[in-house]
Amino acid sequence: MTKAVSSWRCETYDKTLYGQKQEELCIAPISALGLTDADFRALDLFSAFMGPIATSPIAPRADYLNWAVMNKAIGFSGIPLEATLVSGGRPALQDTMQKVERTSIPAAEFDLPSGLTKRELR
Repeated sequence: MTKAVSSWRCETYDKTLYGQKQEELCIAPISALGLTDADFRALDLFSAFMGPIATSPIAPRADYLNWAVMNKAIGFSGIPLEATLVSGGRPALQDTMQKVERTSIPAAEFDLPSGLTKRELR
């Protein structure tokens, strides 16, 4: 089913697990928002970094943040414009994209705040 979210058109998808609906997603091609695969490079790197934690049985599921898996499942490079978590057959939490904005982030934004130090995880 096609619907509009903000000013964009998207296709709806349901994620089910063991016959139970887990999520409703409305996904648009990234090109419809003026984006390219290169715009998701940082998220791809973050997904790879978080992989061991994300696959833990105690970690909350946010599969739509794993762009490569989602894109393979839907057959195109897409972005969820609306994501609704479903619990007990009813909507429980909804995220809706309001706008897309290109901006430069100064490198200093990634510096640790004073008083914190970086250490290696063991």
